[in-house]
Amino acid sequence: MKRPFRDGDWIAVPLAAGRYAAGIVLSSVPKVVCARVYSRTFDAIPTRGDRESLLLGDDAWCVLVSDRALVSLRWPSLGALPAARDREPAASLSPRILAPAQVERELSLRANLAPDAGPPLRVSDLRAMPPNGELEALPDGTRLQWRRIPHGFDDERIYGWLADRPNASLRLYGPASNDVRCLDGMRNLRHLSIVRAQAIPPELACVTHLRCEGVPVGGAAFFAAFPNVASLAVAGDGANFDLVALEPASTLRALDARTVVLDLAAGARVLARLTALRLYAAASLTSIESLAGLPALRVLALERLLWLASLEPLCRIDGLASLDLSKLPQFSLEELAVLARLPCLRYLRVDVGGRRKNAEVYRRFPLPEPWPFPGTGPPFC
Repeated sequence: MKRPFRDGDWIAVPLAAGRYAAGIVLSSVPKVVCARVYSRTFDAIPTRGDRESLLLGDDAWCVLVSDRALVSLRWPSLGALPAARDREPAASLSPRILAPAQVERELSLRANLAPDAGPPLRVSDLRAMPPNGELEALPDGTRLQWRRIPHGFDDERIYGWLADRPNASLRLYGPASNDVRCLDGMRNLRHLSIVRAQAIPPELACVTHLRCEGVPVGGAAFFAAFPNVASLAVAGDGANFDLVALEPASTLRALDARTVVLDLAAGARVLARLTALRLYAAASLTSIESLAGLPALRVLALERLLWLASLEPLCRIDGLASLDLSKLPQFSLEELAVLARLPCLRYLRVDVGGRRKNAEVYRRFPLPEPWPFPGTGPPFC
């Protein structure tokens, strides 16, 4: 496939909130591009005047990225500026190796278009309570996990550590998933993950983000223990997951359902409350008709739904602003024309099989990629 850009061409980089940044292709080899991108942002694709003003020396940095974003036209080529190369500032920094989506996010953060996602996850697997000072030295964002309740378990130290770290999380796996005594009285735990839960935990009103690796037993009784949960992720390895069990979770707003069997029609009352929904490899799911008309849904990700027959219901989700269609090779360009009937769409990721097909979709809809589910950029923050 012929590359739609040349060395020296300007490119437009879509960002959060519908804005754009600009860059220059400095050099390229097969599959890799070295580009200079500028931190200044614009309300629309940069005009020639905008690009000429950048040549006077705006803040810039060099990146090495895959050429996929340019070949797919998600980063459209704007052509070169005649006789302008001698006015370009020299690149003073070594290139950083980044994915195209990382470039978009960092530029958005620099322009204060979206909040920072925070530091990378650090995991501490506890087999015994750590010595004094060692637990307290773990930073916010750390995930504590254990297979069995740690020897010498000190609930007050754990509670105190969680109180000062709102982004910390706890993961229970193995025998600990069935022995939930350690959760009784937890006051500051916001993020909890349980692997193959076989017991109903005590009420945990503090938990707002829950992850279940394996469909938990107990159904509605299990989820009733989390009256304030706002975000739920369930991975079921092909097991049935009854959405009706989520009706007690009246505060639920984001659902990530992976590798489970779902009956969307039966869960209509739960779906009506959601602002963000992700369906990944939902076995035998053939229709998303139950999503049509959902009043609150703003973020939707449909991934690896190989039996899905139609995308037509998408055009009846009035407020849909962020859409991820990944690993859906069954849909043609004609069927993807439904995207033109989504007036509120601001973020789009498409991987529907075939480089030419994806390139044509991005040519028609040059929108920035969605932020990590359930969406952290405007208008979802």
